[in-house]
Amino acid sequence: MVSLFTAIAGNWQGHNGFRLMPDDDLSDAPCTAAASLAARGSVLTLSYDWRHPEDGQQEGTLVLARTSESSACGLWIDTWHQKSAQPLGDVEHTDESILFEWEYAEGWRWQIEVAIAESLLVTMRNIVPREPVTPYETMTMRLERA
Repeated sequence: MVSLFTAIAGNWQGHNGFRLMPDDDLSDAPCTAAASLAARGSVLTLSYDWRHPEDGQQEGTLVLARTSESSACGLWIDTWHQKSAQPLGDVEHTDESILFEWEYAEGWRWQIEVAIAESLLVTMRNIVPREPVTPYETMTMRLERA
């Protein structure tokens, strides 16, 4: 996990897509992110800004921390999505990505995935309690090194 955090550290710029409902088109706007390491690479702070199509400029922060060789925890806050800090538990991770998921209302779940390949990808998915249960991308950030 430390290698994932190290690969993400740095400054990023790119584009953000946002939609509220699964049938809405993704709006497109510029976004940036800055990621820094602490505690010898065991903690990653990823701060980002993005633009909501109606509510304007927004910002958020993900703090990811290794809790053991095989797990992590996190904390997330966002001026539009999550106005009070939300603790996150690691669902799964690889050397290239980490996924968090939690239930925020009965049957309603939220996922955040942070992945690195040639780009930094931050994907936020909403899972609504209706059949079939299918996550849909609410927000996507595709960022390149600045």
